[in-house]
Amino acid sequence: FHPWVRGFIDFRPEHLCPVFDGALVQAERTACNYRSWEAVSNILRHARPSVKDELVCGTIGNAVGSEFRGYCQIAENCPHPDEILKHPEEAIIPKDPSALFVVTAALADRARTMDKGKLPAMIAYLVRLPVEFGALLITDVLRVHSTVLTIPAASKWVSKHSDIFASPRK
Repeated sequence: FHPWVRGFIDFRPEHLCPVFDGALVQAERTACNYRSWEAVSNILRHARPSVKDELVCGTIGNAVGSEFRGYCQIAENCPHPDEILKHPEEAIIPKDPSALFVVTAALADRARTMDKGKLPAMIAYLVRLPVEFGALLITDVLRVHSTVLTIPAASKWVSKHSDIFASPRK
């Protein structure tokens, strides 16, 4: 799946296989299932820019398609993960929470395929993020690189913010 599709579904999980509503599907002739999102991924990768929006809306419906289009517009204006990893100390930290979510989702997606040698650069950027977004990113990175806590900056950051990761008391 295209990184923007994965990020959007992380942001709005209810748009992946929502409760089936036959009337809505019949009215819009669409459904937000895995196959539809795969088609959206292919549209993002291969369709001409002039027809992408129409194809996306035709695949997942106008309401979700419009929301997804908004997410993509934010993503287009965010720093690219490769640029962040090249210059983590200088890379822009977005101020808008939506843009911060898009950036952390893109970095989490990049962590799935990146070499462990780039983890220190990701951590250098992560420690500059607002704490909530750093927590989202470190959690996602830990899923694919369990050794990330051997990086001193990561271990220090997690220790400093351990209250975020503590389970709630009953």
